[in-house]
Amino acid sequence: MQDGTPWNLDLQIINSDGKEVWVRAIGKAEMKEGKCIRLYGTFQDIDERKKAQIEISESRAVLAAFVEHAPAAVAMLDKDMRYIAVSNCWIEDYKLSGRKIIGTSYYEIFPNLSAESKARHQRILKGAVEHNEEDSFVLGGEDKQRYVAW
Repeated sequence: MQDGTPWNLDLQIINSDGKEVWVRAIGKAEMKEGKCIRLYGTFQDIDERKKAQIEISESRAVLAAFVEHAPAAVAMLDKDMRYIAVSNCWIEDYKLSGRKIIGTSYYEIFPNLSAESKARHQRILKGAVEHNEEDSFVLGGEDKQRYVAW
């Protein structure tokens, strides 16, 4: 308010009933000769939405921590085939240490996938259940065959 910069903040306040609630405070100061002479703004009740966002964030953090420390190569992807969690073992197995994985497309990490693999992913995303007890592939930059079950 001292320099007239507008604001748009999510804040937790205590209402008249003594209950903590989340609000969005939006406003700006009207300045005259370098002094604030009037404030304009609004509070919006965002309590339910904010609490739902916090709950989702906390759940994701717990799940990501669980996956990260799993003693196996585990990766989780969203419906757009972007990574949402990976285990440390997975990073080691696929020699991806130091790369940004979370939020990155599966197809960016593994650009040499066959058309059949991509088609299988689309079938699975539409609800198909598929499995393979022994699948093999060669990781980019390697000569040896790798075997996985999925």
